[in-house]
Amino acid sequence: MRLVIPPFLVLAGLITSGFDPAAARTWYVEPDGTGDVINIQVAIADSASPGDTVLLAPGEFRGPGNTDVDFGGMAVTVTSALGAGFTKINCESRQAFLFQSGEGPSTVLSEVTIINGFDSF
Repeated sequence: MRLVIPPFLVLAGLITSGFDPAAARTWYVEPDGTGDVINIQVAIADSASPGDTVLLAPGEFRGPGNTDVDFGGMAVTVTSALGAGFTKINCESRQAFLFQSGEGPSTVLSEVTIINGFDSF
């Protein structure tokens, strides 16, 4: 099951939270590390600010920094440039993303396919 949030609700939430959409930045991440930053974790933890987008290029992400990614409470959107059919996170028997620091509705993960992973529930 996929949850789809209407764009007007997302915008309404951003306006009421005091977030300035004009100041948001997009961080482009390539599977081979040649994007704006070398991996997904660096994009979220070291580069992004609340309201930013981490845009994943088509391909298969794997290895350190692309698995066990901790959002660290950051209110960012991580999404694929072309959709879930084109962007995969290969966990290689690890977890893909960790939501453990009070992430709220402004933390979004969408349009990626996660393979070879496990959950901790």
